[in-house]
Amino acid sequence: MTYDFSQFAGVGTRHSATVANSTYVAVEVPHTVVLSTETLSQVRIEEVPSLVTLGVNDVIFNSQVEQVGQAQSKVTFLRFNLKADVGTARWQKLRLERGGGSQDPDKLFGRNTNVGFVRVWRDINQNDKLDQPDIDIGRADTLLQTQVLAAGTTFEMVVASTEGFPEGGSGRIYVNEAELMTFNGYGTTLIGGTTYPTLLIVSRGDVLGDGPTPKVAHAPGSLVRKVDLFNQLDDQDLQIVVDLAQDQTISPTASVFFVSYDIGATAVKNDEVGVNILDRSWITVSVPNDASSTINVNVSKERSGGTSTSAFPYKGTRVFISPLTMKVAARNIAPTAAVGGQRNVPLEQFTLSVNSDFVRIAQITFKQRGTGLSGALNGHGDAGRLSLWLDDGNGAFTPSTDVKVADVLHSTFAGGSPFFANGSALADLSVGGIPYLTVTTAPVNVFLAVDVSTRDGAGQNTVGHKVGFMLETFEDMLGPNGSDLTAISDAFNDTQLPAASALVTISTAIIPLSNALPKIVIASNGYPAFAKLDVNGNVIISTATGRAEIDESKWILVPRTVKLQDVDTDKFEPLIDVNGDGQPDNFDMTGSGRLNQVSMGGTGRPSMDMNGDGLLDMDINMDGIPDIVTSDGQGNQIFFLVDEFGRAEPISDQGLALSAWNPDSTNVKIAWQVPSSTAGITGYQLAVGRSFSENHTFKDWVSFAGQTTSATLTGLALPVPKVTRLTAAVGINDATFAVADASKLLSTGKLIVGTEIVGVRKVDNTHFQFLVGQPGCPAGQSRGCDGSLPSSHLTSELVSDGVALVSVRGYTTPLGQTPGGWIPSEAGRPLVMYRVDTSAPGTPGMATPQVPAGQPSGPSFVVNWGASDDTESGVMAYEVQERTGTDPVWKSLGVIPAVKVGGVTNNSYQVGNASVNPWETPRKADQFLTYRVRSYNNAGIASAFTVESAAVATSITNSVVSNVSNYPNPFDSRKGGPEGRTVITYTLGANADVEIIIYDLLGYVVKTFKLAPGEQGARLGPNFVTWDGKNGMGRYVSKGGYIARIKVGSSLGTATVIRKIGVIH
Repeated sequence: MTYDFSQFAGVGTRHSATVANSTYVAVEVPHTVVLSTETLSQVRIEEVPSLVTLGVNDVIFNSQVEQVGQAQSKVTFLRFNLKADVGTARWQKLRLERGGGSQDPDKLFGRNTNVGFVRVWRDINQNDKLDQPDIDIGRADTLLQTQVLAAGTTFEMVVASTEGFPEGGSGRIYVNEAELMTFNGYGTTLIGGTTYPTLLIVSRGDVLGDGPTPKVAHAPGSLVRKVDLFNQLDDQDLQIVVDLAQDQTISPTASVFFVSYDIGATAVKNDEVGVNILDRSWITVSVPNDASSTINVNVSKERSGGTSTSAFPYKGTRVFISPLTMKVAARNIAPTAAVGGQRNVPLEQFTLSVNSDFVRIAQITFKQRGTGLSGALNGHGDAGRLSLWLDDGNGAFTPSTDVKVADVLHSTFAGGSPFFANGSALADLSVGGIPYLTVTTAPVNVFLAVDVSTRDGAGQNTVGHKVGFMLETFEDMLGPNGSDLTAISDAFNDTQLPAASALVTISTAIIPLSNALPKIVIASNGYPAFAKLDVNGNVIISTATGRAEIDESKWILVPRTVKLQDVDTDKFEPLIDVNGDGQPDNFDMTGSGRLNQVSMGGTGRPSMDMNGDGLLDMDINMDGIPDIVTSDGQGNQIFFLVDEFGRAEPISDQGLALSAWNPDSTNVKIAWQVPSSTAGITGYQLAVGRSFSENHTFKDWVSFAGQTTSATLTGLALPVPKVTRLTAAVGINDATFAVADASKLLSTGKLIVGTEIVGVRKVDNTHFQFLVGQPGCPAGQSRGCDGSLPSSHLTSELVSDGVALVSVRGYTTPLGQTPGGWIPSEAGRPLVMYRVDTSAPGTPGMATPQVPAGQPSGPSFVVNWGASDDTESGVMAYEVQERTGTDPVWKSLGVIPAVKVGGVTNNSYQVGNASVNPWETPRKADQFLTYRVRSYNNAGIASAFTVESAAVATSITNSVVSNVSNYPNPFDSRKGGPEGRTVITYTLGANADVEIIIYDLLGYVVKTFKLAPGEQGARLGPNFVTWDGKNGMGRYVSKGGYIARIKVGSSLGTATVIRKIGVIH
């Protein structure tokens, strides 16, 4: 009996064989078995010396890698395998040499700082690729158990475990992915009855790359990672020994591994780097095993023995280091004005990214613009504090949630920095205590903001000063330890730098374009109302109704000016103040006599619920999608344009105005927000111009004394522009843009896209190219002309060849004196960019109640109609009116948006359904209802009404004819208009044959009407037949009394009704 022992048999284990009893051996009957020996002798497994062979695959050469990037991580330089010839061996360490070169004659072998961390990996999924499942076998992780302070160099670091750390007790660790330290020795300590291992730290803040890593405090739970790297202080020390965190078992079956470098963040471009293994002794395996002096070359999964052999040394192919490129996309987000003492006024947004891996930015220098230029006498300290903020992910500056990463106080103030002086500010960045910002391939937004001073460093009042900042050059950004950035400037930056914010005028008050949008809903009485809010600003929803609770305390009760027959005859209307001036802002667009519309933007066009959330919306750019105005938590407003996919794009307050339509080229009615402070304001002025820089060409500044924040400008002669819309979004750096129809627009010149004025050249009937050299455009630029701001634009924004821009400014001089002391500035606050549309929209298709013929509607149902159209300003809304029975008065049910978010046509109305229309109530039984609809375009012009719909019966009726009346009665046939005729009204229970005969008091027939079933006067529901006071011969009858005999025959039976009619002269 023999055993063949596996090469994986455990060294030191013993093996034998046992025959326990005679049944273990079967012999032929009648023979028997007698055991002489039950157990055989044991044998001990001894380790057979194995020769471990290295197989290499030069990844750089075989994969034709031409270059690697600065800060590029996990760059595979070598794929190799190890296999034993007989048994197994434990592989424990690997010595490596950095290969390399440089064009610097003093660094012929390159630099150790070109390589960050060195890693050895095992190919777990055996696919010959370094990928996600593979394991870093040189890495060991643990967690910090006690806090490490920023001070101190030598100390015992308490960790959770030292498993996988070098047996020799010395090595390097990287703490919290920030600070490099050296340890030399292990120990233990007792904490709360538990014994924890310790590392004896002998140095910290060790050099990595061009400078030391930051010595910072580390909290318990921070990651502590054992790392391997070349000597960063001695480029002549080319070798490193990687202690494996866990021994690797090598067998006759080849195991595959990788060597990778993390290219240094400060690696020198055009230097070369590689990896070498110079001797078989550099592969440390367990005794009595050894490494072979032969190397298998070009090994692979399919050919573990390679294609050839060679002897040591192995020297890998060197590869050039290419520089990273970093993009800096800049966007001006400065407001037009700010008040002294205002904090965190946003100026500029920088979007930073690199083409691969990462770059660290430690310092940025900004140059001041405006009054406080370098060398100026005044204005230094207009910005008392400059700060940088890391975006929280919403793309807008919100200091309540963004992270401050730099903060520098002007040198002229107590405790100020000497590096913020004479028009220049050096900001040191710190993120989470780490003194730099890491920029990766994922774009990151950084915001520049300032605190505006009431007095500058010289003690001068800052009112009237202008302040701004700019990032002048790419070189104004530095890396850690004051070094140049490891990345070079992307060519894209030539279009971005210098990146200058617009100048902010320092004023005693500002006039906001809009405050944070209030939560306004439509109450059950049909009037706008403020919703009740919880402590977090969220709308409180009633558990009883499922709708927003109304804050009735904010209603302003105003005496009614019109007594209405179709609404409650209360003495007061509940109105609201939208813009904060204490006066109600409601208006009556439909002429119903009810002031039940408000405009969030003050344009006179009603705000409606466009997205179905129950709140009134504001569309800043007229693209049909509600936009967002919110507060940054510091009293500053943030504006977002929302695109068709629901993405919110922040926009600057500079050069911002609402887009709107006006129905009249001679008059403009407008309202504006109450200034941040009304102290000293004695009145306002309005002007109308063609652009931001020419803001009073159509109407010079007109004064309106007092605190009223609404006015009407008359005597205008505004242009009626040619208009189209964008069919695709336009980026800030796009060269062309697409429109629905360019055929009527100019071939070369300037157009207004949204509120931005641009130079253009027509390409075809749907495309324009941005064109430089147009008058009023910045030198060499085609965007942001005539004082407008270059900005992105969304699909469906307006494009036109003319606009009328309305601006407002307050004045503080006493009444009776020439206005002056402007708020917020002499140029004023742009409010609305109007385009004029004087034509009415098309009449909608006839209203059709969605109730089966002959069936009752019940208390609620839907009315549909054909959509209207308007080729200029577009259809804004539909007004639905209802008439009950023979009542001659039409009641306006409501105004609803013509298009909802997503471009969905909204041409239906839910009658009696309060869950959709809160002002609705279920219809009563025994009613006949008819409907008509008209449309309004975005200029507020109404179309004609549709013809009256067929009647809807809310319940089944058996009455042949009812509700017979006529109005007026008596009537004067000599008068024109409605007073010169009478309308005979009645309600039919079904379509019927109707005959109306009018007799004089002597019984002679004066006039006969014969009506066929289904026509007006003979159809189900209310009917109206007009008698003009003429007889059958067409002559007016004499004054006196007359008898109308109404005879009806239908499926419900026959009936005759008599009605007396009086004629007067």
